[in-house]
Amino acid sequence: MPQQSNPETSSPTQHGSTPTTRAYPRLSPQTRATSLPSIHPTKFLNVASPLSTLARPAPSVKQIWWSAKHKKERLFTSFYAHHPQAFAPSSPSHLPLPADDEAAEISTFFQHQQRALLQGPAVVKDTTPFRRCDGKDEAFTVVPAKRLAKLERLEQYLQEEETRLQAQCVWTFHDTPISARMPIQFVVVAVNSILDTTIADAAARWLHHDSRTFTLPDRLATAIQHTTKHLAHFDHVARVNKSLKQAMRPHQQLHALVTTQANLRSLELEAAEHRETFAMHREDALQHAHAAWTQAVARKADYTTYIQFALEFQPLSELDFNATAMPGLLYERRLRAGCRRLERFYRHFGPLRRAKKHAAVLCIQSHLRGATARGKYRPVLRFRVQVREAFFTRHFRAWHVWATRVARTKRIMRAVLATQQRSCFSLWQQFVVDRRREKEAKVRLALANMLQTKSQVVFRAWRRFARTRRRADQLFEKAIVHARGYYFRTWRAGMQAAQLARRQLRCCVRLQSRWRTHRATVSVDHMYTCSPRAL
Repeated sequence: MPQQSNPETSSPTQHGSTPTTRAYPRLSPQTRATSLPSIHPTKFLNVASPLSTLARPAPSVKQIWWSAKHKKERLFTSFYAHHPQAFAPSSPSHLPLPADDEAAEISTFFQHQQRALLQGPAVVKDTTPFRRCDGKDEAFTVVPAKRLAKLERLEQYLQEEETRLQAQCVWTFHDTPISARMPIQFVVVAVNSILDTTIADAAARWLHHDSRTFTLPDRLATAIQHTTKHLAHFDHVARVNKSLKQAMRPHQQLHALVTTQANLRSLELEAAEHRETFAMHREDALQHAHAAWTQAVARKADYTTYIQFALEFQPLSELDFNATAMPGLLYERRLRAGCRRLERFYRHFGPLRRAKKHAAVLCIQSHLRGATARGKYRPVLRFRVQVREAFFTRHFRAWHVWATRVARTKRIMRAVLATQQRSCFSLWQQFVVDRRREKEAKVRLALANMLQTKSQVVFRAWRRFARTRRRADQLFEKAIVHARGYYFRTWRAGMQAAQLARRQLRCCVRLQSRWRTHRATVSVDHMYTCSPRAL
């Protein structure tokens, strides 16, 4: 059993000295809470949550800040817990070596550390093998002297690794503001952790409010109990009086009974009011918790949709991402709008493009088929040309010489005849122009003589007078119509009525004459037919 010593007075010993102990620093509970990750985030909501890295959690996550200390300690503690064999070289021997024991102790230590993180330090306080025996300090533990050298080498190695990682991975050890719109793995994990925490908190609140039971206040429950006992006492007294056949209660006892019953009814009404108030508050809390849970689930699904779109296309801009709490819905609406625009464009220009492509394909096919068909007969035609080239060449050369000579002769004759034709044409043109001018002069003279005669002057004066007279008559008629329109319309209506009456009278006279003629003819015929003389 190694001896214990004070952490302030203990010091390391040299190799080969008597075994002494030294207080080796351990991770404090606060450091454990920020360094080790949570294995079950949905079961323990407030441990190692990404919400702890945010100063004031907002409903919509805008920035996720990763602490340099948190990242560094998480990196090394995860490396210790999952790779203890890196500090214990493997050996083919099946016997346990000091290095294996040390690696196993380190692994056991971090297992207890994670259990303490999840369940709290009070649960594993007595089962931790690194707890001090005196129980005064949880940040230090007693280590045997034979392990000091190995632990110091391990600490030196870890410090060197930390320095190297700080030089190579600067971003790991500095606070880096990263927008939640970036589809990076740890950003997605952090946002999903926050949303899972929100969902679990809402579910926990709902379960808490759902499991609540109504309990009357102590004052009200005591008052109801005492009032009930008082009424029971009144009933007991009544039964006793009835059994003893005593007289009825006096007026004071009846008044006390009625008052007690009224008090009990008022207390029961107050209890019912408390019960209904509790039920209303419970339903309100359940509705709020369910609404928060539904909103968190919807936001998680929306964020998953946004991550899919961001990975497939590109993330939204910072302004658009921060403008809404549902970036996935915004992204989906924009994609649907773009698809609709493309569909409209394709519906409008697709048939035209297909028609053009079809026409181009037909043209290309026709050219190709024509070229293929011509390729079959081209050698035959070329052979025929080669065979007939000698005969046709001689005849073409002779014709070319004759045609050249004829063309030269025609040019010479055309040049000779052009001078005579030009002179004759110019003389004829001048003669035609002179004759036309003489005719125009004669026509102008005849028109002047005809227009300046006395009859023409009188006719033009009469036409002007007639035009003026007709205009004056029109104005006079218009004035009469406007001034005497009523009388004229009355006279015209009377004249039209008289004309209609005359026409009707004439028609009636004609009808009567024809009818009388017909009757006379019929009577005469009857007389001639029915007379005895005629018989």
